[in-house]
Amino acid sequence: GQEIKAALLYSARHVDAVELVRAVIDLGQNKYSNYIGNLFHHPSVSLHVDDGRNFLRAKQSKYDIIQIFSNHTSSSVAAGTGAAGTNYLQTAEAYKEYFSHLNENGILHINHYYYRKMITTAALAWSQMGRDDFQKHVIVYEYSRDETQPTLLIKMQPWTEAEVQSLNNFFNAKF
Repeated sequence: GQEIKAALLYSARHVDAVELVRAVIDLGQNKYSNYIGNLFHHPSVSLHVDDGRNFLRAKQSKYDIIQIFSNHTSSSVAAGTGAAGTNYLQTAEAYKEYFSHLNENGILHINHYYYRKMITTAALAWSQMGRDDFQKHVIVYEYSRDETQPTLLIKMQPWTEAEVQSLNNFFNAKF
């Protein structure tokens, strides 16, 4: 629910929340509803049980932000499974799907264990879509406190100096 809460905090008019595990939605709607501030019952939130890529493929909607959070657990990474391997959500075809569902100035926001391969895969998709200057559209923030979840931001328009400064201020803030 933290992604929903952030979207609502920043005045999102509508949030499509897509979750692969039905039990997570059930818990958020029922047992833990009060604990998470009834986010799953907010009138601006539509809940969907699906994977993000399937959901996008079935929609014609364009989004200001598409957020993807790692589906790998720390134990799966420690075991050497999944984090660096290609999966259905991290292919060039998937990135083309994500980019095609962003508004003209939309942002793809991904927190994932292994972002270096993601950057090259996203750059490949960008190029295959006939776009150029990918380096002007991508920013990565790593946290010294938590190296497991870097933030990858890819913006459909080049980042401006003011936007980069604003991001630097946000990511360097002491919470």
